[in-house]
Amino acid sequence: MDVVKKSGDTVTGFLEFNVSNGEKVIRGKDGTNNLAGLAFSKGYMTLYDWKNSELIFNYDMVNKRVNWQAESNLLKKTGDVVTGTLRFAHAFSQILQSDSGKKSWVVHRPDSNSILFAPETASNSGAWEWSKAVEFRDDGTIHQATDTGWIKLPTTGVENVANRDMKYKRSGENISVIGSVRNPQNEAVFATLPVGFRPVQHIAFPALAYGYTPAACEVTIKPDGGIFVNGVPSGSTVHIAMNFLI
Repeated sequence: MDVVKKSGDTVTGFLEFNVSNGEKVIRGKDGTNNLAGLAFSKGYMTLYDWKNSELIFNYDMVNKRVNWQAESNLLKKTGDVVTGTLRFAHAFSQILQSDSGKKSWVVHRPDSNSILFAPETASNSGAWEWSKAVEFRDDGTIHQATDTGWIKLPTTGVENVANRDMKYKRSGENISVIGSVRNPQNEAVFATLPVGFRPVQHIAFPALAYGYTPAACEVTIKPDGGIFVNGVPSGSTVHIAMNFLI
C-alpha cells in the first residue's frame, strides 16, 4: 500500500505540508511532552523549542534572511561578544568600516612579518592611501608614512669629507642630521633641509671644528631649512650631529 507505517518507513518522494490554512510542524515528543522541531508557515520556516517555549531561529523567505535567537557559537551581525581567541587564518585584508562620511581603514598583511594600517583615499572610495600607511614590524618598531632612511643632503660652498657626506633622516617627528664639511664660511648657508624636515624656529647646536687649532663652534638650522655655522676658524673641518623635533 502507498502509505507510511507508524512503526517507521521510507518516503521515496517529497513529504509536503500545505500551510495555506495555517502552521504545520514536525517535532519530537517525550511521551505527552512536546520537544523541539520545525514549524512551517507562509513566509517562514522556524526551529522551535516547545519544551522551553524558546525560538531557536527562523528563516524569513521574503527577505531571505536567517534570524538566530538562541545562544550559539555564531557571531551575530548586529554585534556580539567573543570570549575566546578570534583568529583570521588567511592572508586577506580586513576593512574597518566607519560611519557615513568618514574614511574606513584597511588592515593588511604584506609578504613579510609586518602588519599595515592604511586609510581610504576618500569616504566610501574603496581605495587605500598606502603612502600614508602605518607599519607595525616584528622587531617591535613602528614605521610611519613620513619616516625615511638616510638621505644625502646636497651642499654648496663647502668641501664634503670622504665617507662623511651630509645626510638626514626622519623618524616620527624626530629629525637627524649628520656629516662633516670642510671650509664652511661663517653665517653662509651651505645646505638646506627640504619641507617636512625643518624646525619651527632657529635651533643652534654645539659642534667641533678641527684645523690648525681645534675650536668649539655652533651649527644653526633655520625655519626655512638653511644650515650655517658660526665661530669656525678658516680652513677648519666641522663635524655635525644634530637631532631635533618638528
